[in-house]
Amino acid sequence: MLERFTGKTALITGGSSGVGRAAALMLAVDGADVIIMGRDESRLKETLGFIEERGRSTDYYICDLSSPENIDEVVPEILKKADGIDFLVNCAGAPLLKKFSETTLEEWNYTFGVNCTSVFLLSQFIVRDMIEKKAPGKIVNVASTVGKSPQAYASAYSASKAAIIALTRSLSRELASYGITVNAVCPGAVNTPMLNSYTIPGLAKFFKSSEEDVLKRIKGGNPLKKIAEPAEIAELIGFLLSSAADDITGQAINMDGGVEYY
Repeated sequence: MLERFTGKTALITGGSSGVGRAAALMLAVDGADVIIMGRDESRLKETLGFIEERGRSTDYYICDLSSPENIDEVVPEILKKADGIDFLVNCAGAPLLKKFSETTLEEWNYTFGVNCTSVFLLSQFIVRDMIEKKAPGKIVNVASTVGKSPQAYASAYSASKAAIIALTRSLSRELASYGITVNAVCPGAVNTPMLNSYTIPGLAKFFKSSEEDVLKRIKGGNPLKKIAEPAEIAELIGFLLSSAADDITGQAINMDGGVEYY
């Protein structure tokens, strides 16, 4: 099998589960050296185990992505040890389902901290390094379809994902002269721990319905009548990081089964 990413180093946030874990596995299998970041050491080690089972080596760093101070401590360490990052994949996400009138400033700031401010800070570190080394690379940010079509009871989450899309498009224009591409992936519903243990139960509570009914509604609103798997999203990320996407930048690509949005 052709290994698309041999000799490349990828840094992935949110690599302990869901789309981040799937992206880490995909990149490792395709030849990249993979570094993952997250808060849960046990789950990060689990991801490492899956990668090592496939004959690859990797590394992980514990980091609270809601803390700029923690990011400022950890990322220079990564850059020093890795001697450069070719790909940055910002996958970390913090959900928040709550009535707007009841959302606290602390919850708003935390949601933006993980979902958007961490993308800003990580990208700034990596971009500076790429420009200094004259080694252009690629950035892929995982946003969401709610960043394009905000949903009720998700004001902070929707706004943070919309901010990622705007940041992606702005950066793509600013960094094009350096040969750095920046794109976003906008998944709809994905079969992740976040969906199953947080979003579906939360929506069931808001709509005074059963979790089974919520799941039916989600699938029913999807023309393909399915929920995406993390590995499917990872394949789109892989394409955007590959040489086949060298002429693609500034895009926010939906992967949602064809759901219509206003």
